[in-house]
Amino acid sequence: MLTKQDFILRYEALSDFELYGIYIQKFDYSPEAQEAVIHVIGERGGAEQVLARVKEEDNRVAEATRIASMTAMMSHKEFDDELIQKKMSSTVLSPEEVRGIVDQTLAQTAVEKQDRSIGTRTVIGSLLAIPIAGVAGSILFGLQLSYAPTIDLKIILILYFGVLLICYGIVRLFTRQSKRNRVVILATALSFVLAFLIGDWLVPLFLALHL
Repeated sequence: MLTKQDFILRYEALSDFELYGIYIQKFDYSPEAQEAVIHVIGERGGAEQVLARVKEEDNRVAEATRIASMTAMMSHKEFDDELIQKKMSSTVLSPEEVRGIVDQTLAQTAVEKQDRSIGTRTVIGSLLAIPIAGVAGSILFGLQLSYAPTIDLKIILILYFGVLLICYGIVRLFTRQSKRNRVVILATALSFVLAFLIGDWLVPLFLALHL
């Protein structure tokens, strides 16, 4: 059984938020735990000060979320980065903190824009990936169709999902773009269909080899 000192050591490692959560529910804990949480709360200035810091941190997190959301929205609407920096201000966070949040958000949106853009690499990569992904997926499809009568439905669905992942993975490898990109989605769908068609054509071959 844990002693009061054991609980004190454990509670001292907690954040104000975690500690206050235990404090307000202290009567659900053992007497040793109750004494320990009251002791640690006292070391941190008392319940009122701990609660004040918790609320302050909540406000900071909410403000950071607001700034990041506004920055992302303005960036997607093609506002100039310098203008966004000038527009963003806060009465809760320092100018340095605001600038850091804006810079980080702008970097993230730049990556997202690049991912969604359709360029030469997107088109050529997709055209190369479709037949390769189709052939790679067709092998799994062909095997699945050959043994379909003896395979459980759940396994068949898993295999279908596996083929889809193979197609998407190859398309993504060639284009270096993700499912955010419409061309990547289209190329994945086409390679999946191609894999099914080739796999259906391979069924007699797999059956002959099996026999």
